[in-house]
Amino acid sequence: MPHETTQVGPRVIETSELRAHTADGVALAITRICNTSRPSRGAVMLQHGLASNGGAFIVPQQSFAAHLAELGYDAYVTELRGCGKSEASKEEAGYDAFMERDLPALIEAVLQSSGHDRLAYLGHSMGGIMGLSYGIEHKDAPFSCVLAVCSSLDYRAGENAYQRLNKIKPLARLLPFVPFRMLAKANALVAGVGPVFPPEGMNFWRSNVERDVLRHCLAEGFERIPIRLLEDLSRTFDDAGFSRSSGSILYHQRACDYAFPTLLIAGSRDVQCPPDTVAATFELLTGCEGKGVFTLGTAHGHGDEYGHFDPFVGKRAPQEAWPVMTAFLDRCSVAKAA
Repeated sequence: MPHETTQVGPRVIETSELRAHTADGVALAITRICNTSRPSRGAVMLQHGLASNGGAFIVPQQSFAAHLAELGYDAYVTELRGCGKSEASKEEAGYDAFMERDLPALIEAVLQSSGHDRLAYLGHSMGGIMGLSYGIEHKDAPFSCVLAVCSSLDYRAGENAYQRLNKIKPLARLLPFVPFRMLAKANALVAGVGPVFPPEGMNFWRSNVERDVLRHCLAEGFERIPIRLLEDLSRTFDDAGFSRSSGSILYHQRACDYAFPTLLIAGSRDVQCPPDTVAATFELLTGCEGKGVFTLGTAHGHGDEYGHFDPFVGKRAPQEAWPVMTAFLDRCSVAKAA
């Protein structure tokens, strides 16, 4: 278990790597970042989304996970099979594998490592969808709260990029996966100047991200996308709403049973999950008393617009977005010891 310790004034920030093992034998990577100079305020699980890995949470010089650690939280950056430092399974993963195998193993590993019997779940994009889905499926999930950033259970609302991509689904089925990692790495060479190519434009609002951060994220933070997973996620456009591949769990119909304190965050220029799309999920969670929705962008008093990853890596994120997330975590009881 590699360790790295950094002394920052009186603070001691320790980084270590853990492994979670799924029921089907896949080893998943977890990066733990904590402040050993003060008592823990609780565990926060940071789950990445589609086509990405945990890199957005730990960008050098702008690490949201390290920020949480400085505040006294134990930050756990988790990575799904085939992403980041995690092993890949023999078959391309779909949403069911993430929900039934990866997420339970990651949650259990975080609880065991932290010594707490609950955790705060923070998911970005598909990671947020997974947290909401898990909370719907498991009323007794060990979540003190859920923070879903640029995520929605209903992508039919508003206008987003996936509505256009869904129309070319028959063509996509001819490929085993979308080589998004390769495309993002190529885009990193010219990101921030000249034309805005899709990997940059789909994920960042250029004026709100420093060029070196943008290039780092594109070069290191993305993965290929299994077509099977895209097929699974495309069910969010079904008339009955998002469901598991078997159709046995219809999330829209059961969303009223979801009761965890939840904050939904939207970016004003997020082409993947715009504010209207996030608002649709807010309306679905009728049984959730402690829910809120927050939009980042100039119309809401912020210094610039926000794209899909900007709440974590944007120039103004530490002053405008991070305090919103940490204030919500502060209000939640995340430090109940086991």
